[in-house]
Amino acid sequence: MRFLPLLWAGWTRRTGRTALTLLAVATAFALFGLLQTVDDAFATVGQSISAAHRLVTVSTSRGQGLPLSLTGQIEHVPGVQRVTFNAPFFATWQRPGHWVGGFAVPASGFGVLRGYQMPAAEWRAYFATRIGLLAGETLARRNHWRVGEDIALRAVGDPQRDGSEVWTFALTGIYRTRRRDRENTLFFHWRYFNAARARGRNTVGATSSGSPTRTPPAVLPGPSMRCRSIPLIRPGR
Repeated sequence: MRFLPLLWAGWTRRTGRTALTLLAVATAFALFGLLQTVDDAFATVGQSISAAHRLVTVSTSRGQGLPLSLTGQIEHVPGVQRVTFNAPFFATWQRPGHWVGGFAVPASGFGVLRGYQMPAAEWRAYFATRIGLLAGETLARRNHWRVGEDIALRAVGDPQRDGSEVWTFALTGIYRTRRRDRENTLFFHWRYFNAARARGRNTVGATSSGSPTRTPPAVLPGPSMRCRSIPLIRPGR
Protein backbone atom coordinates (compact mmCIF):
# COMPACT_ATOMS: atom_id res chain seq x y z
CA MET A 1 0.00 0.00 0.00
CA ARG A 2 2.85 2.40 0.75
CA PHE A 3 3.89 2.33 -2.92
CA LEU A 4 0.48 3.43 -4.23
CA PRO A 5 1.20 7.18 -3.86
CA LEU A 6 4.45 6.65 -5.78
CA LEU A 7 2.68 4.77 -8.55
CA TRP A 8 -0.07 7.38 -8.73
CA ALA A 9 2.51 10.15 -8.98
CA GLY A 10 4.19 8.30 -11.86
CA TRP A 11 0.91 7.85 -13.71
CA THR A 12 -0.16 11.45 -13.34
CA ARG A 13 3.21 12.99 -14.04
CA ARG A 14 2.77 12.65 -17.78
CA THR A 15 -0.88 12.06 -18.52
CA GLY A 16 -0.30 11.86 -22.26
CA ARG A 17 2.14 8.99 -21.89
CA THR A 18 -0.20 7.20 -19.46
CA ALA A 19 -3.13 7.57 -21.86
CA LEU A 20 -1.12 6.20 -24.77
CA THR A 21 0.03 3.23 -22.66
CA LEU A 22 -3.54 2.38 -21.68
CA LEU A 23 -4.66 2.77 -25.30
CA ALA A 24 -1.91 0.40 -26.46
CA VAL A 25 -2.97 -2.21 -23.89
CA ALA A 26 -6.63 -1.89 -24.87
CA THR A 27 -5.76 -2.20 -28.58
CA ALA A 28 -3.69 -5.32 -27.90
CA PHE A 29 -6.63 -6.99 -26.13
CA ALA A 30 -9.01 -5.93 -28.93
CA LEU A 31 -6.74 -7.40 -31.60
CA PHE A 32 -6.37 -10.61 -29.63
CA GLY A 33 -10.14 -10.94 -29.37
CA LEU A 34 -10.59 -10.27 -33.08
CA LEU A 35 -7.97 -12.81 -34.13
CA GLN A 36 -9.47 -15.37 -31.74
CA THR A 37 -12.85 -14.85 -33.39
CA VAL A 38 -11.37 -15.36 -36.85
CA ASP A 39 -9.54 -18.46 -35.65
CA ASP A 40 -12.78 -19.90 -34.26
CA ALA A 41 -14.55 -19.17 -37.53
CA PHE A 42 -11.89 -21.09 -39.47
CA ALA A 43 -12.19 -23.94 -37.02
CA THR A 44 -15.95 -24.27 -37.50
CA VAL A 45 -15.94 -24.27 -41.31
CA GLY A 46 -16.90 -27.75 -42.40
CA GLN A 47 -16.91 -28.93 -38.81
CA SER A 48 -19.63 -31.48 -39.44
CA ILE A 49 -17.65 -33.09 -42.23
CA SER A 50 -15.15 -35.72 -41.19
CA ALA A 51 -11.65 -34.22 -41.08
CA ALA A 52 -10.32 -37.28 -42.87
CA HIS A 53 -12.31 -36.28 -45.93
CA ARG A 54 -11.67 -32.55 -45.95
CA LEU A 55 -8.74 -30.37 -46.98
CA VAL A 56 -8.37 -26.72 -45.97
CA THR A 57 -5.71 -24.60 -47.69
CA VAL A 58 -4.91 -21.31 -45.94
CA SER A 59 -2.68 -18.44 -46.99
CA THR A 60 -0.14 -17.69 -44.26
CA SER A 61 0.38 -14.14 -45.50
CA ARG A 62 -2.12 -11.38 -44.69
CA GLY A 63 -0.87 -9.32 -47.63
CA GLN A 64 -0.84 -12.05 -50.27
CA GLY A 65 -3.72 -14.44 -50.80
CA LEU A 66 -4.09 -17.66 -52.72
CA PRO A 67 -5.04 -17.38 -56.42
CA LEU A 68 -8.72 -18.06 -57.09
CA SER A 69 -7.67 -20.35 -59.95
CA LEU A 70 -6.44 -22.77 -57.29
CA THR A 71 -10.04 -23.71 -56.53
CA GLY A 72 -10.50 -24.90 -60.11
CA GLN A 73 -7.40 -27.08 -59.86
CA ILE A 74 -8.57 -28.60 -56.57
CA GLU A 75 -11.98 -29.19 -58.10
CA HIS A 76 -10.46 -31.50 -60.69
CA VAL A 77 -8.63 -33.65 -58.16
CA PRO A 78 -10.15 -37.15 -58.24
CA GLY A 79 -12.56 -37.71 -55.39
CA VAL A 80 -13.18 -34.04 -54.61
CA GLN A 81 -16.90 -33.34 -54.63
CA ARG A 82 -17.07 -29.69 -53.60
CA VAL A 83 -14.77 -26.70 -53.25
CA THR A 84 -15.40 -23.37 -51.59
CA PHE A 85 -13.27 -20.44 -50.41
CA ASN A 86 -13.29 -17.21 -48.42
CA ALA A 87 -11.43 -13.92 -48.08
CA PRO A 88 -10.82 -12.52 -44.57
CA PHE A 89 -11.97 -8.97 -43.81
CA PHE A 90 -10.82 -6.79 -40.90
CA ALA A 91 -12.35 -3.43 -40.10
CA THR A 92 -13.36 -0.97 -37.41
CA TRP A 93 -16.85 0.32 -36.72
CA GLN A 94 -17.62 3.90 -35.69
CA ARG A 95 -14.30 4.52 -33.94
CA PRO A 96 -10.67 3.32 -34.06
CA GLY A 97 -10.11 0.27 -31.93
CA HIS A 98 -13.67 -1.03 -32.23
CA TRP A 99 -12.69 -4.08 -34.26
CA VAL A 100 -14.92 -6.41 -36.24
CA GLY A 101 -13.97 -9.21 -38.58
CA GLY A 102 -15.51 -11.55 -41.07
CA PHE A 103 -15.30 -13.24 -44.44
CA ALA A 104 -16.34 -12.62 -48.01
CA VAL A 105 -17.83 -15.95 -49.13
CA PRO A 106 -19.49 -17.33 -52.26
CA ALA A 107 -22.87 -19.02 -52.06
CA SER A 108 -21.05 -22.36 -52.04
CA GLY A 109 -19.53 -21.42 -48.69
CA PHE A 110 -22.83 -22.02 -46.94
CA GLY A 111 -22.69 -25.64 -48.02
CA VAL A 112 -20.07 -26.25 -45.31
CA LEU A 113 -21.12 -23.66 -42.74
CA ARG A 114 -23.54 -26.05 -41.09
CA GLY A 115 -25.34 -25.28 -37.87
CA TYR A 116 -25.99 -21.63 -38.70
CA GLN A 117 -29.65 -20.79 -38.05
CA MET A 118 -31.56 -17.85 -39.47
CA PRO A 119 -35.13 -17.11 -40.62
CA ALA A 120 -35.80 -18.08 -44.23
CA ALA A 121 -36.85 -14.50 -45.05
CA GLU A 122 -33.45 -13.22 -43.98
CA TRP A 123 -31.69 -15.82 -46.13
CA ARG A 124 -33.72 -14.68 -49.12
CA ALA A 125 -32.99 -11.02 -48.40
CA TYR A 126 -29.27 -11.76 -48.16
CA PHE A 127 -29.04 -13.54 -51.50
CA ALA A 128 -31.17 -10.85 -53.16
CA THR A 129 -29.02 -7.96 -51.85
CA ARG A 130 -25.65 -7.32 -53.49
CA ILE A 131 -24.27 -5.56 -50.40
CA GLY A 132 -26.03 -7.94 -48.01
CA LEU A 133 -24.36 -8.66 -44.69
CA LEU A 134 -24.87 -11.43 -42.13
CA ALA A 135 -23.87 -10.91 -38.50
CA GLY A 136 -23.82 -13.27 -35.55
CA GLU A 137 -26.41 -12.61 -32.85
CA THR A 138 -23.76 -11.94 -30.19
CA LEU A 139 -22.02 -9.38 -32.38
CA ALA A 140 -25.28 -7.72 -33.43
CA ARG A 141 -26.53 -7.49 -29.86
CA ARG A 142 -23.26 -6.01 -28.61
CA ASN A 143 -23.38 -3.28 -31.27
CA HIS A 144 -27.18 -2.81 -31.13
CA TRP A 145 -27.52 -3.72 -34.82
CA ARG A 146 -30.91 -4.47 -36.31
CA VAL A 147 -31.87 -6.15 -39.57
CA GLY A 148 -32.41 -3.49 -42.25
CA GLU A 149 -29.72 -1.10 -41.01
CA ASP A 150 -26.79 0.10 -43.11
CA ILE A 151 -23.46 -0.77 -41.48
CA ALA A 152 -20.42 1.32 -42.50
CA LEU A 153 -17.09 -0.40 -41.77
CA ARG A 154 -13.62 1.10 -42.21
CA ALA A 155 -11.49 -1.67 -43.69
CA VAL A 156 -7.89 -2.35 -42.72
CA GLY A 157 -5.83 -3.12 -45.81
CA ASP A 158 -8.77 -3.53 -48.20
CA PRO A 159 -9.61 -0.17 -49.82
CA GLN A 160 -12.18 0.08 -52.58
CA ARG A 161 -11.29 0.87 -56.17
CA ASP A 162 -12.37 4.49 -55.70
CA GLY A 163 -9.87 4.85 -52.85
CA SER A 164 -12.41 4.78 -50.05
CA GLU A 165 -11.66 2.63 -47.01
CA VAL A 166 -15.31 2.63 -45.92
CA TRP A 167 -17.49 -0.30 -46.97
CA THR A 168 -21.23 0.11 -46.46
CA PHE A 169 -23.29 -3.03 -46.12
CA ALA A 170 -26.99 -3.70 -45.61
CA LEU A 171 -27.58 -5.95 -42.62
CA THR A 172 -30.01 -8.48 -44.05
CA GLY A 173 -29.75 -11.23 -41.47
CA ILE A 174 -28.62 -12.17 -37.96
CA TYR A 175 -27.63 -15.81 -37.53
CA ARG A 176 -27.42 -18.00 -34.44
CA THR A 177 -25.31 -21.03 -33.56
CA ARG A 178 -25.24 -23.41 -30.63
CA ARG A 179 -22.09 -21.71 -29.31
CA ARG A 180 -22.46 -17.99 -28.59
CA ASP A 181 -18.71 -17.42 -28.85
CA ARG A 182 -18.98 -18.22 -32.57
CA GLU A 183 -21.50 -15.51 -33.25
CA ASN A 184 -18.94 -12.71 -33.58
CA THR A 185 -18.26 -13.08 -37.31
CA LEU A 186 -19.58 -11.24 -40.36
CA PHE A 187 -20.30 -12.80 -43.76
CA PHE A 188 -20.94 -11.02 -47.04
CA HIS A 189 -20.87 -11.63 -50.79
CA TRP A 190 -17.58 -12.59 -52.39
CA ARG A 191 -18.64 -11.31 -55.83
CA TYR A 192 -19.33 -7.82 -54.48
CA PHE A 193 -16.12 -7.71 -52.46
CA ASN A 194 -13.92 -9.01 -55.28
CA ALA A 195 -15.33 -6.56 -57.83
CA ALA A 196 -15.05 -3.51 -55.57
CA ARG A 197 -11.69 -3.93 -53.86
CA ALA A 198 -8.66 -2.08 -55.16
CA ARG A 199 -6.10 -4.84 -54.76
CA GLY A 200 -5.94 -8.54 -54.26
CA ARG A 201 -8.65 -9.23 -56.80
CA ASN A 202 -9.21 -12.89 -57.60
CA THR A 203 -7.25 -14.00 -54.54
CA VAL A 204 -8.64 -15.75 -51.48
CA GLY A 205 -7.55 -16.35 -47.93
CA ALA A 206 -8.46 -20.03 -47.74
CA THR A 207 -10.00 -22.84 -49.76
CA SER A 208 -11.89 -25.84 -48.44
CA SER A 209 -12.55 -29.04 -50.32
CA GLY A 210 -14.02 -32.37 -49.39
CA SER A 211 -14.95 -35.82 -50.58
CA PRO A 212 -17.28 -37.09 -47.86
CA THR A 213 -18.34 -40.71 -47.92
CA ARG A 214 -21.89 -39.45 -47.88
CA THR A 215 -22.88 -36.06 -49.13
CA PRO A 216 -23.95 -33.85 -46.21
CA PRO A 217 -27.11 -31.76 -46.61
CA ALA A 218 -26.46 -28.30 -47.93
CA VAL A 219 -27.14 -25.33 -45.71
CA LEU A 220 -29.90 -23.35 -47.37
CA PRO A 221 -32.90 -21.38 -46.29
CA GLY A 222 -35.82 -23.69 -45.64
CA PRO A 223 -39.40 -22.94 -44.61
CA SER A 224 -38.53 -22.77 -40.91
CA MET A 225 -35.98 -21.06 -38.68
CA ARG A 226 -33.39 -23.71 -39.48
CA CYS A 227 -31.39 -23.58 -42.69
CA ARG A 228 -32.13 -26.72 -44.67
CA SER A 229 -31.53 -26.29 -48.33
CA ILE A 230 -29.40 -23.79 -50.33
CA PRO A 231 -28.16 -24.79 -53.81
CA LEU A 232 -24.41 -25.10 -54.08
CA ILE A 233 -22.68 -23.29 -56.93
CA ARG A 234 -19.20 -23.61 -58.29
CA PRO A 235 -16.59 -21.05 -57.17
CA GLY A 236 -16.35 -17.86 -59.20
CA ARG A 237 -19.93 -17.93 -60.47
